[in-house]
Amino acid sequence: MAGLVLPPCNLPRDRGNDRKDEKMTAPISALTWAYNEQDRLEGALTELKPYVDEIIVIDTDSTDNTMEIANAHATKVIKKPRLLCGDMYKETLANEAKNDWLLWFYADERWPKKTLETFKTLVEKEKKYNCFAFMRHEFLDDIRVQWQEGSITKFHGTLEHPNYQNRLNNKAEGLYYTELVHAEVFGNVKVCPMPPEYYFEHRKSRIGQEFDNLRTYVWMKHLIWKYEGCEIEPYKTYVNSYKRIVRETLDSRKEHIAEQEWWKWREHWVAEEAIPELKGTA
Repeated sequence: MAGLVLPPCNLPRDRGNDRKDEKMTAPISALTWAYNEQDRLEGALTELKPYVDEIIVIDTDSTDNTMEIANAHATKVIKKPRLLCGDMYKETLANEAKNDWLLWFYADERWPKKTLETFKTLVEKEKKYNCFAFMRHEFLDDIRVQWQEGSITKFHGTLEHPNYQNRLNNKAEGLYYTELVHAEVFGNVKVCPMPPEYYFEHRKSRIGQEFDNLRTYVWMKHLIWKYEGCEIEPYKTYVNSYKRIVRETLDSRKEHIAEQEWWKWREHWVAEEAIPELKGTA
């Protein structure tokens, strides 16, 4: 959605939402999956909770307090093996959701109050669209990502440099989820790009951002080792995909030194870490 240049759609007006005593909770299921997000997850959940009537979190084998934080704030928490590929988690979350409208979010994102207060109006009064795209503002170390063009400071997440992401969608027939990480939707989608003043923020550290792609690559290698020879689906399909990604990635670029060190790290992953019932044939 980063290249989307459609003009923002016109929003339905709900004057009732101007009243301070208006109940803002919308019939929306907020959905996410998380791994070792104890430092950021609580803020994301408490921020959304007053505006949605269901929150579902998939914990992907976290080793910190992510599970405990999710249990304290979410409506439902599901534990799944860490497989990286978001497709599996998205389908599970969509099927578990009780509402027709789904909001996709992540622990490292924050939603301003003005954006949150539009949710109820959008899902209860809008009939033309089944998906809403919000502009995403990028932050590194609490500073908004910017660049200079001459004497002018430029930002992503503006109409001049759009950074739209589909985040609120209805369970429409013919709609499906794909991509490794981002909660994009495809198929029978009628997207309303929201005006830029209704945005959300993606907040990461510079070190974390630079290491993300490498960490994903290393985890793919780890999962190939962990589920090698497994004939149970969906593990077999995902592992075969990871093998192809790793092989083609190595063919197209120089291997990073940290990736070379992976083979040393591997020696310290004891055999017990692999789930016994998933090793070998079913």
